[in-house]
Amino acid sequence: MTVTDESHEGTVAYGPGIDPDRLAVCLSVLDELDKLDVDHPDAIAVRRATAGIYRTVKQRRRQERRAAKTAHDRAVTEATATGSADRIDDETAGVLPSSSVKGEIAGILQRPRSCYTCKTRYVEVDAFYHQLCRPAPPRTAPAATPATT
Repeated sequence: MTVTDESHEGTVAYGPGIDPDRLAVCLSVLDELDKLDVDHPDAIAVRRATAGIYRTVKQRRRQERRAAKTAHDRAVTEATATGSADRIDDETAGVLPSSSVKGEIAGILQRPRSCYTCKTRYVEVDAFYHQLCRPAPPRTAPAATPATT
C-alpha cells in the first residue's frame, strides 16, 4: 500500500507503507502479548524487538535534530567574512574578505561556541570575525581632571 502523493494542506506524504493485512496481524500479535506471562520467551522477544525499533527511531530523530543545528550554524559561519566557504586568503590579489550580511551580526548560533581569545561562550556571531565574541560596548576613558596645586 502506498500513500497518495496528493498532499492536502497540513498532511505529509510518507511514501510506501505496510500492507494493511500484515499490519493487522502485527497488531493482533501485540494484543495477544497482554495475555502472556511477563517472563514468557515470546513476550521477551517482542519486547526486545520493539525496544530496538524505539531506540533506532530515537537515535534517528536525534541525528536529524543535530544535523539541522549543524547546518544552521554552518550557514551563519559562512555568512561572515572570515568563515566564508569561498574566502580567498590572498589579499595580494586585491580581494579583501567581506561579509555577505548587512549589519554587525551575521546570525545567532544554535550551539554556543567559545571565543578564540577570551574563551567565553557566545551565540551572536560578528559579521566579520566568526571565532570572536561580540565585543562589549566601548568604555569611555575617564575625563581628565585638572591638577590642583
